[in-house]
Amino acid sequence: MARVKERYADFGPTLAAEYLRAEGFTVSKETLRGWMIEAGVWQAKHKRPPRLHPPRPRRARLGELVQIDGSAHDGFEGRGARCTLIAFIDDATSRVMVARFVPVESA
Repeated sequence: MARVKERYADFGPTLAAEYLRAEGFTVSKETLRGWMIEAGVWQAKHKRPPRLHPPRPRRARLGELVQIDGSAHDGFEGRGARCTLIAFIDDATSRVMVARFVPVESA
């Protein structure tokens, strides 16, 4: 750890392990990470916080919930006017029920 504190204190554990390996010291990056955390040279990353809203379960039957989504893009690659693709998607099966190209995304 003296070598790491002296030369590689501002390195992450992976890069420090690579440089140490080039100098002839063989240590895994995970072992070095633990040593660096213990010595106060490296701070462990915080784990991702839990999701506040769990994902909604899918509907059980076809047609129970149909979601509508639209996306504007150059669907004809310059050979026609820009348009919007409107799609009706069944929540239970992810099946596209209906899809149409329309001039704009609106009700």
